Amino acid sequence: MQLAENMKPRNAEHLELCEQCYGPKHRAVAIALNNLGRRYIQLKQHHQASLHLDRAIDMFDELGFGDTRSKTNSLHNLSDCYDGLGLYEKALQTINESLMIYKRINPSHRSIPEVVADYCSISKRMLLRNIVTLDGCAGVSSVLSNLFTLPQS
Repeated sequence: MQLAENMKPRNAEHLELCEQCYGPKHRAVAIALNNLGRRYIQLKQHHQASLHLDRAIDMFDELGFGDTRSKTNSLHNLSDCYDGLGLYEKALQTINESLMIYKRINPSHRSIPEVVADYCSISKRMLLRNIVTLDGCAGVSSVLSNLFTLPQS
């Protein structure tokens, strides 16, 4: 966590340099936005991360880099962000979009198993959240809770 905090100013400086060198709309700027967004996720500042990641994703699309690994990285990071905020439905939509791009780029891409594993983890957390909120279903809730255990934070 301390390393992430120490690196945040460097990521912000890198973003600023990219914007000065290339202008506000360039692939290098979008990549720098993604990297800064990832840093904010590591610091558990998910809202701030989502602002940078949304901007990066929009820029990749505007610049014609919609079906690229760079955009899939930003989408995957944004799904981590939504997951951290407890917005599981949005996290699943976002990670699914990332997975579809990976499949179009290369159906046997080495990142696909990781993306699928993250999709399953988010689905599990969403299911558990929904189980906990069920009223009057204690029997079902306890059985399903025994099937899935969340890691302690």
